[in-house]
Amino acid sequence: MIAILIKPFLPKTAETFYKAFNFEEFRPWEAVRYDDAISRPEGPDLRVTADWWAESRPRCFPKIDLKAASA
Repeated sequence: MIAILIKPFLPKTAETFYKAFNFEEFRPWEAVRYDDAISRPEGPDLRVTADWWAESRPRCFPKIDLKAASA
């Protein structure tokens, strides 16, 4: 739901959140709309079941190396 609500403001971050939990198996990111957040969608139960600590998940906000940025 959070990914859908922040989609207009932080589109890349919202997409990363959505894809990190494998919700694209049920509905492609491009097809997700605000109405999906305010009503319970028909179909599978979209509870979060992904392994949160998996190293394979992309980082939403990569670490900024201040030393490299100031050089």
